[in-house]
Amino acid sequence: RLEADTAAPPGKAGSPVAPECVTLIDDGTLPGGRATTPFDDEGAPAGRTALIRNGALGNPLTDRVYAYRTGFPLTGNGRRQDYRHPPLPRMTNLILMPGTDRPGDLIADVKEGLYIETPGRGRYDPETGQTTLEVVQGRRIENGRLTRPVGGVWIAGNGLDSLRRIVGVADDFRIDAGRGQCLKAGQIVPVSSGAPTLLVSGLDIEPAESEPPFS
Repeated sequence: RLEADTAAPPGKAGSPVAPECVTLIDDGTLPGGRATTPFDDEGAPAGRTALIRNGALGNPLTDRVYAYRTGFPLTGNGRRQDYRHPPLPRMTNLILMPGTDRPGDLIADVKEGLYIETPGRGRYDPETGQTTLEVVQGRRIENGRLTRPVGGVWIAGNGLDSLRRIVGVADDFRIDAGRGQCLKAGQIVPVSSGAPTLLVSGLDIEPAESEPPFS
């Protein structure tokens, strides 16, 4: 489950926030996505919004209120949990586009690291920028090879700093359309996410007993 606020990215459109190999898309029209729909909960057509394009900051996700107040384009991301809640600018199907590297080549470049096979819950704090991700199942990387299994840990880092630390993006894109949820302002909505294998440097790995609370 993701707890996130993707409505207000820092900086101006076009500002570099990641390597050029990073393109991040919110696609409300993705076939088979959990959040795919012709229209959002305000009647605006769903669309495809580049949050980051070739490492540069793109457009934020907007509902009608946020678009009116800021002058950003209306992206069709006004979503709510049900009729008892107000619409908010929310993610739909979040896609990190594939790159050109081979997964095995990225692993071979790592002397010591962690390969995440099954991620769990994640949380992003928009006030501090801190990001945490549960590792349900993974394997150690030692001298460019996958070795011992690892589980019961979580990884942590600053969200924007983590984007800048992406070293490579592989070509093995896959999407998880079966179980995603996003929590914001007490509202839960279904989402999908997809990504290829990434190589990210300098993230902290902590044991489960020191895991921060997930709401």
